[in-house]
Amino acid sequence: MLYFDANATVPMNHAAKVAWKEAQETAWTNPSSPTRTSAKVRARLEDARQHIADILGIDPSGLVFCSGATEAANTIIGSCARQNPKGHVLCSTMEHACVRESLKLHFEGRVTFFNPTLPVAAFEKTLLNAKSSGAPPCLVAAIAANNETGTIHPWRDYAEICRQQGIPLFSDMAQWIGKMPLDGLANVDFFCCSGHKFGASKGIGILKISRRYWSLTGQRGGGQENGIRSGTEDFPAIHALVSALESAARFDASAINQLQARKQEWIRELNLIMPGVSIIAEGLPGLWNTVAFAPPFGDRTDWILELEKRGFLIGSGSACSSGRTGSPILDALGIDPSIASRTLRISGTRDHSQEDWQSLLEALQNTAASLGQKRSGITEIIDID
Repeated sequence: MLYFDANATVPMNHAAKVAWKEAQETAWTNPSSPTRTSAKVRARLEDARQHIADILGIDPSGLVFCSGATEAANTIIGSCARQNPKGHVLCSTMEHACVRESLKLHFEGRVTFFNPTLPVAAFEKTLLNAKSSGAPPCLVAAIAANNETGTIHPWRDYAEICRQQGIPLFSDMAQWIGKMPLDGLANVDFFCCSGHKFGASKGIGILKISRRYWSLTGQRGGGQENGIRSGTEDFPAIHALVSALESAARFDASAINQLQARKQEWIRELNLIMPGVSIIAEGLPGLWNTVAFAPPFGDRTDWILELEKRGFLIGSGSACSSGRTGSPILDALGIDPSIASRTLRISGTRDHSQEDWQSLLEALQNTAASLGQKRSGITEIIDID
């Protein structure tokens, strides 16, 4: 079975599994307990925090371990709301559901949206207009890369503009970290990511905070993580996260350029074998691993199940919103509902070979032929050379 749903999750990589097993056997005690054994676990945990901070280029005192991006986003937005009870937020139209729903809970009616696929000047104008309106934003939320479409956004530019205007920036980095270069993260006031997106285990993630604006208060309890995120830290998961992040960080610009070129060639071939296919967000900057497209016919569930029978696992958008109808992301891009309802998402990993991508293309061609035979009027399918 070939797995092409990496934006939903990826399996733990080998190094992370080895690290987790070692820590589970030798460093499993509670890091907060008063014993010498637990003190050693605490020391290893703080070493891990420092190592992760070094990889990400951030201050370790601002790195908080949590369960993942959803918890982190709710912590940031909830804390902002408690300390800015009448505040307003400037938010991109491409946010993950964890950000959208948290804003709906805490800032209903006080959110202004901007389109991150437009030039940076449009964002700056929107921010300045909001700032001069008498209700300046207490937070800007701008996702780095969208999970459904793979579009990437100029978060580094946003960070500089927000710094100049004295407004904190929060960026969901769940799809960025592990796929794209890590430079510039120190300039983002708040960001989050989930380990299972880049080869660590589920249930462990990172929240980067800044104390320049307001203090954060997440889940209450024993006061772990400097009182921001109570709950016993899972050191084996943290240890595995370090190994996964080390592997994910070994990624240079030339490798990304090669993968981007392979993606564009794959899209070109998809257009050849499937006349009438709609490529979502075509022409916009995007992640090298993600292609969202709508076949010219058929129900997307039929496509997904048929491809699974042929040995390929793919997605259809946000795995965190499975079961919901419609997509606010595709709506924001102006995608026709009839196209949006057929949209599929391919998201690969660095481990996929050229042959894997070619095999997927052939499976899509065969699936189109199979589903096309069930329709009245056969859609033309062109052979791959």
